[in-house]
Amino acid sequence: MTDNTTLILIIAVISVVIAGVAGYYVMRFMRGSIKIFMTRTAFNLGEEITGRFELTAKKPIQGNRLTASLIASEVTRTREAGKTDTRRREIYKNETVIEGGRTYHPGFSESYEFVLPVPDLNEPNFLKSEFGGALKTAMDLLSDRRTTIEWEINVRLDALGVDLAASKSVLILS
Repeated sequence: MTDNTTLILIIAVISVVIAGVAGYYVMRFMRGSIKIFMTRTAFNLGEEITGRFELTAKKPIQGNRLTASLIASEVTRTREAGKTDTRRREIYKNETVIEGGRTYHPGFSESYEFVLPVPDLNEPNFLKSEFGGALKTAMDLLSDRRTTIEWEINVRLDALGVDLAASKSVLILS
């Protein structure tokens, strides 16, 4: 292959990938949306996170289930030879099913409320759980300034085809 042919192939592959990603988000936007509303975004260990979200369907959606989750991810950033590498690992997830399977018709719009408990690292039963042990270990490793715990609320409509989802970052004070 000549250099021009290789360059054209690389550009074509990159263009197809970009078009595919853009198409996915356009399809997701055209189906509907989820918007999360919360009066506060900072919480202490052991508190409850309360909020609401609005689900809007622009086209018919066959939903499998609608969930709200509190997710903690361990994020490690390393810098080597002028490059920054970020690794993310989910270490905690508390998911609540808001609604089971159903069909959402075009024009559907409804507001839902959620309550998600923030884990209490001092609770003996929590520390014995699989997630509790991993979360406690990750929190203990935070002395390494490159590792942080990032928390978010995630609302997802698992549906046939493209899912609808939204997330909002929250701060958990330890």
